[in-house]
Amino acid sequence: MDRRLSSFFKVFSEISGAVQDGEHLDGVLGLMLERIAEVLDAKGCTLRILEPGAHTLWIEEARGLSRPYLEKGPVAADPRRTEIFDPGPVVIRDVAHDPRVQYPEAALQEGIVSIVGLPVALVGGMRMLLRIYFDRPVDLTDDEIRFLDAIVGQGAAAIRFTLVQSRYFDTFRSVISAIHGGEDIQSILSAIVSRVASIMMAKGAIFWVVDQDEGRIVHRVSSGFNYASLAGVAYGDLAAIFPLDRRGPIYIDDARYDERLPNLERLGKKRVRTVIGLPVEIVAPYAGVLAVYFGQQRHLTPGEGNFLRALAEQGAVALHKALRYDEQMLAAFRQTVEVLVMALEAKDPFTHGHSLKVAQYARRTAVALGLPAHQGETIYQAGLLHDIGKIGMHDRILSRLGRLSSREMNIIRLHPEVGASILAPLTSLKALVPLVRHHHERYDGKGYPDGLAGEAIPLGARILAACDAFDCMLSGRPHIAPVPLDRALDQLEAGAGVQFDPQVAAALADWVRKDPAAVSPVDPTGDYLDRFRTERIGAKPLMARFGLYPTLF
Repeated sequence: MDRRLSSFFKVFSEISGAVQDGEHLDGVLGLMLERIAEVLDAKGCTLRILEPGAHTLWIEEARGLSRPYLEKGPVAADPRRTEIFDPGPVVIRDVAHDPRVQYPEAALQEGIVSIVGLPVALVGGMRMLLRIYFDRPVDLTDDEIRFLDAIVGQGAAAIRFTLVQSRYFDTFRSVISAIHGGEDIQSILSAIVSRVASIMMAKGAIFWVVDQDEGRIVHRVSSGFNYASLAGVAYGDLAAIFPLDRRGPIYIDDARYDERLPNLERLGKKRVRTVIGLPVEIVAPYAGVLAVYFGQQRHLTPGEGNFLRALAEQGAVALHKALRYDEQMLAAFRQTVEVLVMALEAKDPFTHGHSLKVAQYARRTAVALGLPAHQGETIYQAGLLHDIGKIGMHDRILSRLGRLSSREMNIIRLHPEVGASILAPLTSLKALVPLVRHHHERYDGKGYPDGLAGEAIPLGARILAACDAFDCMLSGRPHIAPVPLDRALDQLEAGAGVQFDPQVAAALADWVRKDPAAVSPVDPTGDYLDRFRTERIGAKPLMARFGLYPTLF
């Protein structure tokens, strides 16, 4: 194989690996620009983004160019002055005389002779422009053009994934905040259906609430339909299309020919192809159905399916609260977040039960330190949620057999910040946010994410840090063998004053020596699941409803 072609394949594999491993977007794009410049012997690269409706392109990443050049002025989104709207690669061979170069004098001063531009459509009208700058005249070969198309496609995929994931998280958090903030049910369900239709680029979405005892639709909220007949289906038809005792999504691949849909023009069958519905329990005799309608044939990705389930369940939580209006519902709402912990740990058998054990050890340690009961309970709740930021990380990293690479470690080290951002909108969990954010700080200041030291680290986070490490010693990880209890205690005490708060380490070691049975493994079929069950709500426990999604996002 030609050496140049071999270099292309090597770079493509490196970028693909970074995307598949879920590396942070900035890291993927920076790596992409660096490797493109190296392989093509270019002076530098820029990656600019054009938002829908915007008139200028902003820089997302740049490599190899001076700050004065990058800050020379705005790049206008004018088809006569930029290749952002062109269908494929564009070569500007002479920057001094090509009208698409908006700042020719600055380019010449930078030593730029020619430019290659590759425009790419992203999502929702957003566009991306990669520019490669050369200090010599350049003409690309067919192999080089194919290489650039493939590499830029990987960068675009990373941006699309990040944008969609960000919208998923923003939607999920806003709906949770609306429920917890006591907004009315109409507003909550309207937010759910409008966000679903927008994010999934669907023709519309509907949330029905039905009374199964009386056989009637008691509430309906829709978004995206200019014709009311599709949302006006009768109870009998709805129950036949989406059996209310089913769990999991129900697909109608082509509404034009599916016998489950009534053969009525008024239902808009000519306007709809795929219909995806998800029945959800609320509280007897009420049930709900969230349905999404697409104008083309469509199948959900696993991430989309989990997103749809999560929102449908949040709608059920909101409805339950509205229909029953009692304190039990508030407890059930808080447990929706706890179930995310189970979803996380279901991805990785090595950490199954880890969050509960850390929470239990932390509460016992708080008691040993003489903290008041309410503070111990706060630390316990933070222990349950301390690793929630790993929920969106790739399974292959979480369960990697062998030591993680530096890139994978950097991804893992994002989880305290991600976890804190997930919990931040929830008013009742506000006290947990600093504990989750700082549970990987070290007493000597060499931890992350903020490098806090000593008593600058919140006490609850210092307790979680010791208990988290202690359970990891006892339980092991894919690349680390577990150690016996006495050796774990020795390691804990050896880390006092360096990794751990000395008083916290002493308190933890003291109660463990007095009650070693308390650190026995958690039984995942017994006490672990029981901890996450709440009182029965209607006919089934909360876990039966939230068991729909073993992984989220």
